[in-house]
Amino acid sequence: MAENIIPVSQLVPVDKIPSDLSFLKDGITAVFSNLYISDLQADSSIEKDYTYYSFNLVSFQRIAVDILGTDGLALVLNPGIENNNYTEIPISIGYSWPILKYIDSFQLESFNFSAQAFFNLLLTITNATEQDLLSNIIEFHYAWTDVAHDENEDASDSPALDERSPMEKFAEYFNDNNSPVQLISISSSSDYSEVLDDLVSQFSTNGNTFDVLNVIYSQYILATSLEETFANIERLFQPYFGDFSIDDIKALLVPKVSASIDRIDLALQFPRSVLVPIDTTVGSPTLGQPNPDPNAYSLLIFQAGSLFYSTQEGLSFEELSSFSFPKSEIAGTGLTLEVENLKLDLSRTTNIPEASADGRPDDFVGVFVEHAEIGLPKQWADNGVSAKIFGKNLIIGTGGLSGTIGLQDGAGTLNKKFGNGFAVELDAFDLTFQQNVITGSHIKGALTILGFKDKTTGFAK
Repeated sequence: MAENIIPVSQLVPVDKIPSDLSFLKDGITAVFSNLYISDLQADSSIEKDYTYYSFNLVSFQRIAVDILGTDGLALVLNPGIENNNYTEIPISIGYSWPILKYIDSFQLESFNFSAQAFFNLLLTITNATEQDLLSNIIEFHYAWTDVAHDENEDASDSPALDERSPMEKFAEYFNDNNSPVQLISISSSSDYSEVLDDLVSQFSTNGNTFDVLNVIYSQYILATSLEETFANIERLFQPYFGDFSIDDIKALLVPKVSASIDRIDLALQFPRSVLVPIDTTVGSPTLGQPNPDPNAYSLLIFQAGSLFYSTQEGLSFEELSSFSFPKSEIAGTGLTLEVENLKLDLSRTTNIPEASADGRPDDFVGVFVEHAEIGLPKQWADNGVSAKIFGKNLIIGTGGLSGTIGLQDGAGTLNKKFGNGFAVELDAFDLTFQQNVITGSHIKGALTILGFKDKTTGFAK
């Protein structure tokens, strides 16, 4: 571990915590007082459109945050940490906002996403001049007239050839539709740039007060539908961007955040009033019974591996992640609960292997449970052995239930008597599902029926 460490409380003042997280404030205050940062590194692009940080989060003691209003639930970080030790959690955070590469003072809150706003935005990004845009408009909307004549056709029967240049056609259209104080005309100069400069200057001289960009937008871009207006904008700026769409420009406006945490374990700690862990200490007088130690808690432990979040893909795990829940008693009931290897799949783009093997699509969201077990109270069985309900290779989520659920064979018998001489004994059963469809079942037990007898024991089974 690096010698130079910085207290988190110096970098993230608690008074800056958002109001909607105020219910965690006390817990965060306690946590921050025991957290440090080491090996802080930062990198940023010249245009400031991308920034990256990496560091280690260091703790010298067990970290637990009480969840307010839950009567004892707590979130525990790295629950296996031992006394007089420390834990390091590698963290990386990336932030990018592509629009800053082009406009360093861009303000998203003042952008209204209208067609006019996108037109103005592209003007700023491209630094396009009025001459450039007017030239594009003339090129797109006007052309030299090309009239083909049939060799056998009398030329006198053909319409007169329009020999006006594209610029002259534009000027005539403008004069007819805008009634300028001074009609605009086309310079006789042979230099195309000079002709454009002169044309643009005529919009605002000799009594004319026209804005070239407003003319372009109102008369050549704005259409009856938003889709057509956007198509006109895309066409106008195509010489600058090539084949692009307004959606590509929208992507520039969306800030993108990513964060990853490597090699981390989390646990949800339950109050003893809800769950009590079963003592598993060999040689303990309470082995197999609820642990009497008041500092022993039931933990739902999550081995996350590498946890990744991005604004584009949401929350995902770069490595296989799983939950485990050591055997615990539901306080005061005699019922026990145990879960082994529970995997969580929150990604909409990739699957855990078990979901793929079950034929689930890539957007599956749910859980896989390799083994789950509910132990029933011993008094429910006639042989003093607690019966167990189990789940095996369960996949639960979008698309339904797959896996096997049943009563474990050899782990106790369930009995129920009805009156005198009629009884049901269930030794084992299971049902297998494939995406909510039952594909198999087994049952083992006995039915004692009044009035039927065998040779030795009385009522027949």
